Amino acid sequence: MKHGLLFLVSCIVLVTTLVLTENVLAADGINLDSVEVTFQIPETEITVTEAETLFQARVIEFTIDLGSTDTGLTADSEIATVWYNNGANTSVSTHSTLGNFGVDPADATKLVSNLWAHSPPSSFPYRGYWYVHVYIAGQFVAASEQVRINVIPAPPFNLENIRVLFNIPNDELALMPAQPLHNKIEYMIDLVSTNTGLTPRTRVELQWYINRVPMGSPITYSLHSADIIPTNPHRLSTPLREPSISFWNIDTQHAGDWTLRIYIAGQLIGESDPIRVNVLPVSTRNVDAVEVSFNVLSDTIFLVNDESQFSPVIETTIDLMSTETGLSSFSTVRLDWVVDGEFYQEFDIRSLRDYGIDPFDSGRLISDAISSSLRIFSADEQHEGNWTLRIYLENRLIGESDPIRVHVVPRIPFFDVAVADWFHRDVVFVYQHGLMVGVADGRFSPYSPVTRGMVAQVLFNMQEEPTIAGAGTSFSDVASGRWYAEAVAWAYENGLVSGFGDGTFRPSQYITREHLTLLLGNYARFAGAAPPTLQLDPLGNAIRAELAAMLRNFLSE
Repeated sequence: MKHGLLFLVSCIVLVTTLVLTENVLAADGINLDSVEVTFQIPETEITVTEAETLFQARVIEFTIDLGSTDTGLTADSEIATVWYNNGANTSVSTHSTLGNFGVDPADATKLVSNLWAHSPPSSFPYRGYWYVHVYIAGQFVAASEQVRINVIPAPPFNLENIRVLFNIPNDELALMPAQPLHNKIEYMIDLVSTNTGLTPRTRVELQWYINRVPMGSPITYSLHSADIIPTNPHRLSTPLREPSISFWNIDTQHAGDWTLRIYIAGQLIGESDPIRVNVLPVSTRNVDAVEVSFNVLSDTIFLVNDESQFSPVIETTIDLMSTETGLSSFSTVRLDWVVDGEFYQEFDIRSLRDYGIDPFDSGRLISDAISSSLRIFSADEQHEGNWTLRIYLENRLIGESDPIRVHVVPRIPFFDVAVADWFHRDVVFVYQHGLMVGVADGRFSPYSPVTRGMVAQVLFNMQEEPTIAGAGTSFSDVASGRWYAEAVAWAYENGLVSGFGDGTFRPSQYITREHLTLLLGNYARFAGAAPPTLQLDPLGNAIRAELAAMLRNFLSE
């Protein structure tokens, strides 16, 4: 659909446009200041029965307008959405790229995306308030308005005459251990009548059974997504459909008779004939010579609290080295993320064939590049630590990457202080401790020179703004009521600063690094602390970022 067209619905449509209000400038040059996300919510309140699903329903829709060709994004930049239910992060996400949305960030005529429709995950109870967060290149950009979903009891159904036809192209399989199991079975559903009481949203579930025991989670969708409209006599049956058995790391527990059961509105309406799966004995395999190489794209990552990380951070290649490994194209490769030596999450499981490897072809023993991302949603302190990627081949560890240090830092209200800036932690420290604040309009101005008035105010803040015993100062250029007046009076009273021979203090005069170190030494003696051991070039004026760094180093010693 072209971006100029909007999905039309018969009900009232709520349209909300969220614009980024902060200038977000990442270390890699990505600037999302001009990005706008426009949400469409066809129904602000939806009622479904316990037997219905919202699979593929257009619950929340949105378009993205980059607004500028100067964002630093590419067509491969990732778009991700995360669902929230009643304020809680469900960790259910969808990933795509700007290119897949029809966006070319370098083409001024292709800055607006196609319309993307979203429905809540069927794996969660539907009731409550739902909304989505949208991320671009790992940075949060917008949140939708909420949709309220009510769930009511299902009415009685008449499912007696529904017919299900199964077609099994292969009724017996022979597999090696750890080989993926992929097999298709065709089925067709025919409601026969329009008097079933079902709706287009009615839930259909497909469940695999092995030796009469459920295996894995059910596949869930709606009658409408199966091309069935229960009230239309011409749309009562599906075409032949092909659900797959898709299980990895097959072992002896998977041997037996597999059947497929189909449920509508929670009631069993059909079961297939069995597929016999035989698991063959383990053959001799040799993975000792396999080599794994890692390319860690960044060994240190700083994440702002509640932000997410989806971008690739490690590239990996696997080299079997020989055709004598005894492996097959279906041998499994598993990637796990480990934090401080403890398993964190399974990142991916695929076969050697999926990575472009044929163990019997000497020209195809090296994999394609494998990109791995941290996939962190709403970063917090639990994500702090050293992350490593472990790779297993047929459940044997064959390699582990060098660590990536992840720091999660608090959010600060300064758009000109990026997480990757060398002084970011210093600014966080002085802001959290009330030592320094911004200058105006959401700026910290890290590269602005430090003045004598600023230093007096910082020293005053370090003492938590104590009461002034004396009558203040007689400096002719420190007028009562100025933002630094009390601080200068206190610092002068306690011998931390002095004035000039002409009776002035010169609060707007820039201060050198050497003089700044002297004043911190005066404060250390006043407070009974050890003098600072700061190594820096004494020449030149100090800037606000350097003052923040000196304060953090001094107070952390």
